[in-house]
Amino acid sequence: MNGLQMFVCKSKNVRASILEYLILFFCLSCSSVNASNRMLQVFGDITFKDNNSSDKNWKATLDVFGAYQFDQDNTAIVEIVAEKFSGESRLELERWWFKHRFNDSFSASLGRFHTPISYWNKKFHHGVNLQDTVDRPFYLEFEDDNGFLPIHVVGSKFSGDFWTKNSTISYEVFLANNQKIEQEKFVNGNSDVVVSPQPTNLFGDKIFTSLGFSVNPHKSPLQFSIYASEQPITADELDYAGLSVVDPTVIFDQRLLSFDVFGRWQTIDLIAEYLRIETKDLLFNSGTFESSAAYIQFTYKLNSTGKLILRTASLDYSDQDPYYQLLSVEEKQRNSIGYKHNFKGFFDIKLQYSRNKFRDISIRNDNELLMQVAFFIP
Repeated sequence: MNGLQMFVCKSKNVRASILEYLILFFCLSCSSVNASNRMLQVFGDITFKDNNSSDKNWKATLDVFGAYQFDQDNTAIVEIVAEKFSGESRLELERWWFKHRFNDSFSASLGRFHTPISYWNKKFHHGVNLQDTVDRPFYLEFEDDNGFLPIHVVGSKFSGDFWTKNSTISYEVFLANNQKIEQEKFVNGNSDVVVSPQPTNLFGDKIFTSLGFSVNPHKSPLQFSIYASEQPITADELDYAGLSVVDPTVIFDQRLLSFDVFGRWQTIDLIAEYLRIETKDLLFNSGTFESSAAYIQFTYKLNSTGKLILRTASLDYSDQDPYYQLLSVEEKQRNSIGYKHNFKGFFDIKLQYSRNKFRDISIRNDNELLMQVAFFIP
């Protein structure tokens, strides 16, 4: 038994199903058959954070990403992430999928994906070496990091590309598991309500659906995407504000509309996104609420090794919206400035200052200093 297998067997917080691990080891064994048809990459990082409202903390991550091309039309990928922080260890099978290409305009995939609700979620995976900033925009955090949006789904994806004289047009259709609200209860009587992507089910009885298009003009530095998604959000057991859910129940209906733009010039990169969220409350029947989230990020290339990054991100919602109250999500604006220095293409050091400005005046605004050391082994 090798080190990876031992870590898989000994981890106390593994949320993948037996099916997923069979797929993982099948992919890894296949990848050794023909080295020219496989890709295995390792990403790692250690992140330190200090702010004026909590103790100093750190987090270490190791991300193994593998891909195997069986032939011209069949591909498989797997991504497994190990994390260590605050005395806790975590091992997750974050993504896996099989893809069959029928032709350039139609491919079908089955597995666990990142959702297309934002450019960031489509472009970057768990290896932070790929991104210029230390962290993701706060409202796009992964579910395990108190994220509240659908970031991962398990199901099917259909995609393809079309070419016109002036641009390439891509589409994606998702039919996958919906998100689920889970209440984690502790021995001291407290509880924490979180969002789960239901990773152990290939298909559930409730479906996340998404349709999106991306346009990449051939003679423009800009590319654009628009996506519309819809999902029922369920809960199996929930005690909140005097209401109890004891059987699988749809407690929210949620619709998301996202628009993003990416641009690259000689020394400047631009990423901007806008997300509109409509949530119908079926738990208290208090109505339908609209909220929005957005960020814009500029990256300026100082030289061949250094980059300066500026980003502002915000989340706005109604004080009466029970979805955010249930998940204890704070309405805020987060402004960040950072610097990334690359060494020989495979090793980065990032420094970042962020200020959180909360809409609730009773919450003290805080400042964060972050440092990250990240590496990449091709």
